[in-house]
Amino acid sequence: MEEIASPEFRLLGGILVSLVHGPEACGPALDYLQPEHFADRGNRIIFEAVLTLHSEGVTVDLVSIADYLHRRSAIHDAGGYVRLCDLWTWACPPSEIPELVGSALCAGHQEISQN
Repeated sequence: MEEIASPEFRLLGGILVSLVHGPEACGPALDYLQPEHFADRGNRIIFEAVLTLHSEGVTVDLVSIADYLHRRSAIHDAGGYVRLCDLWTWACPPSEIPELVGSALCAGHQEISQN
């Protein structure tokens, strides 16, 4: 478990919690974010799973993400099952998702422009 949840980790948790209510509940996150906007490798792997499952029309929740990552032998690289559960614990409220998406997009552009 992360000692203090980063904004990126809280955003990813918020997206997962919101998706339980449908894709529209997480606001702009699925429309604008890409895996490379996440600095943490585990977060990128989890978000890639979210995007893939969503594009395949699969209900995105902890069980489907864990299964997807397990079948691809990527659960360890994503941080394990406990980390997936921690996303729910540290999730930001849906009202914070747009602001955190904006921050992630800005951070991603800075990283891209520095390369």
